[in-house]
Amino acid sequence: MPGIGVGRYGEVLAHLTLPPPEERRAIRELAGLSQEDVGVLLGVSQACVGRYEAGQRRPRGDLLVRYAGVLRDLRDLVATVQTAVERDAAAVDDLLAEIDGLVDGLAVAPEPVGAARG
Repeated sequence: MPGIGVGRYGEVLAHLTLPPPEERRAIRELAGLSQEDVGVLLGVSQACVGRYEAGQRRPRGDLLVRYAGVLRDLRDLVATVQTAVERDAAAVDDLLAEIDGLVDGLAVAPEPVGAARG
């Protein structure tokens, strides 16, 4: 029996860890991001993110892995910020700057219309 490849393993893990639709929206909102912001991170439209959050559509393949990862990272960052607020209000500014840097670093450049996909 063939083993699960790394790509397939990542997809299975993402499928198992992707939060339910109502949590997807809550995580995004707690992080202070719009659907458009998350769409930029994933390289999809705002409407597509809206469908994911409404449970009308579920991402697949690499997009599923990226979406689950973005939500996990946002959830972790929000929890870190909340902990920092409780401990040290000055650390919040540093963490918010880190979030901005991560968002800027994760943005996916949109493909030109009609571009061939590999």
